[in-house]
Formats: sequence, C-alpha cells, structure tokens
Amino acid sequence: MPLSNHARRVLSVALKSNKAGDNVADIIDADGGTLSKYAKDRLISCCANRAVGVGIADAIDNDTVLTGREVNVLATMLGSRTVAAEISAELGS
Repeated sequence: MPLSNHARRVLSVALKSNKAGDNVADIIDADGGTLSKYAKDRLISCCANRAVGVGIADAIDNDTVLTGREVNVLATMLGSRTVAAEISAELGS
C-alpha cells in the first residue's frame, strides 16, 4: 500500500527538500530501489545518529524491516511516531 499524502509531506518537511522527500517516498512505495545520492545524504544528515541514518537509508534501499532503534530515530526526525510506524510497516512487507 502506498504511503499516505500526509506521510509524503512529513518526509519532505523533515528532509527540508521536496525532491529528497519524493525520492524516499517513491522508493518505499516501489518496495525497494536506489535512493538518489542527494536523498540519501539528506536522510543521513537529518538523523541525530549517522550510523542509524545509514541503517535507515539501507533499509529503504533494500526494502528491509527497520530495527526498533531505527524506528525511534526516524520518529524523532519526522516529529511523528505515526508516520514512522507507517513507513516501518511499509518496509519489508
């Protein structure tokens, strides 16, 4: 099931880029693919912990399940536990 419009918007705002947010959402909706370098860099830089940011980016690229810690960091970055849960549910499904 594709991400909601709300989740797409929250991604764009959190990443401070419509282009990066759209790329991340499109890869999640496509059940894997390759994030653009720009989107991956924005995602990693917006996470409080670089190693966790890399893990989240890799999970999105490979359509694998996020760890509990990755979901928590993603929720903090997005400012929405609901959107983080929606993204987590979509990955690996």
